[in-house]
Amino acid sequence: MLAYLRNLEATRSGWLRDGILLYSEVGEKLRVDIQLKGLRIQTRTVDLGRDWRAIHNGMLETIGLVGPRA
Repeated sequence: MLAYLRNLEATRSGWLRDGILLYSEVGEKLRVDIQLKGLRIQTRTVDLGRDWRAIHNGMLETIGLVGPRA
């Protein structure tokens, strides 16, 4: 992930300096945010057993395009 983000930094202007690792949820949710060498890396799990619309909305929440649902 770090190499991928560093490559983006070197080749593109105006990018967000964030990366997200998505894993299939097994048992419990995982939500970890770290800063590594000035870059933000998020780790999230996705419950693939849910309806596809719920998965889609959850991913939009993760990247900040919609707010959390009540």
